Amino acid sequence: MGNLPSPGIDSKMQVDGFRRSVETLLRYLGDRRPKLWGALSAMHISPAQSSEHASLSATSTEELFGLPNAPTSALIPDQLVRFAQIVDTALFKSYLAIRPSLLGPLCRIDNWCEVSEVEQVLRSRQVTVTNPAKIPSDAPVEILGTDFSISWQAHAPQSPFASS
Repeated sequence: MGNLPSPGIDSKMQVDGFRRSVETLLRYLGDRRPKLWGALSAMHISPAQSSEHASLSATSTEELFGLPNAPTSALIPDQLVRFAQIVDTALFKSYLAIRPSLLGPLCRIDNWCEVSEVEQVLRSRQVTVTNPAKIPSDAPVEILGTDFSISWQAHAPQSPFASS
């Protein structure tokens, strides 16, 4: 029995592997985001126009896997928007998993996060969703669409993957 690994060691290795994987993903997403935003800006496309584009959740898996692996300069506007939605939503979920303190800054800036993907998470963490352009910043409202900005105004529970 002395040669068997402790169950705690194996689970710690899994957590460390998961954390390293998400850290690597964050580096990749952090590299892609400014390139996508630059290309979108050059085409005068902003998240304020998100209602003009199909939502990520309404897109089939086949269509997502069919997106080209090409430089941003070779993509058409709809493809750029789709990649921006994927990158920002993946950033949100990655921050949620290992760095919840970075959710606030991501939500306070313009982003292409898929509202339907993040709505349930924000509500479960008692985050107030507001549209500062139309109502006082402290008044809670329902998430009505992607034209609403999300303000992080609550303390998130500590992630089991967060460093101590």
